[in-house]
Amino acid sequence: MNAPYLYIFANRTLHLTPPGGRLLHAGGLQYCIETVEELAVLEHSAMVRVDLDGVFMRTPTGEERVADPVIHLSDRLTQGGITDNWFTEGWAFGNGVTNSKTEAQCETKLVEHKTGRTIKELIAAQGYLDLSKLTLYEVHDRTEGWQVYAKRWRGGACPQFNHQIHLTWMAVKHELGGYGYKRIQALVEEGAEPKYPEAYSQEPGKHFSTVRAWKNEKAELNIGKLLGVGR
Repeated sequence: MNAPYLYIFANRTLHLTPPGGRLLHAGGLQYCIETVEELAVLEHSAMVRVDLDGVFMRTPTGEERVADPVIHLSDRLTQGGITDNWFTEGWAFGNGVTNSKTEAQCETKLVEHKTGRTIKELIAAQGYLDLSKLTLYEVHDRTEGWQVYAKRWRGGACPQFNHQIHLTWMAVKHELGGYGYKRIQALVEEGAEPKYPEAYSQEPGKHFSTVRAWKNEKAELNIGKLLGVGR
C-alpha cells in the first residue's frame, strides 16, 4: 500500500471565531475537503493507523508495520516551537481528520523574597515563622509534570501560562498539491470561509459546531497568538 501523508496544522479557527460563532468541526472539515472543495482524498480505513513510529495495517493476527510515516508540520507550528518532539512516544494519529486539544495548567507557589523558599520550607528550616517580617511573591511552580511537558517544546518556546493547544491533522492518500495545501491551511489556520455555503447542512451539529468561551486568568504571550492558544 501507499503510505498516507499526515499533515498537521495549528487550528486557529477557535481563536479567530468569537464565542457563539460557528465553525466547521472535524466532520464538517472532512466534508469540505473531500466533497465540497475536492482538495484531497482522505484515508478513512479503520484498518490503517498512523503513529510517529510508522504506518500500521490491521491483520487477522494483529498489526503489521507497513511503511514509515510521512509527516508534514505547518510552518506556523514549527515557528511556534512545536516539532516532532512535541508528540509523545507512541502518539497515534488515526486517520481521516482529527481535531485535538491539549490543556496545560501553570501552577504557582508563594516564596519568600530573599531566599526563594516556600513557607513550608522556611518552617522546616527554622521551626517557626514570623509572617509579619516576610515579603512573599508568587512564582511559577515548575513541577515534575510541567518540566516533562516543557521538554516537548523547542527550547524556550513553551508558553508559561494556562493554555490550550488546538491542532488539526489529517491523513491523506496522496501528497497535497500547492493549491490544496494552501487552501486547507487557510481554512484551518487563517479562518477562511468555506466555499459554497449552500452545500452545508444547517442541521445543528451536522457540519458546524458553536464556539464556547474559555477563560484564561494568565496573560497570553505572543506564542499564544501565533498558535491560537488561549481558548
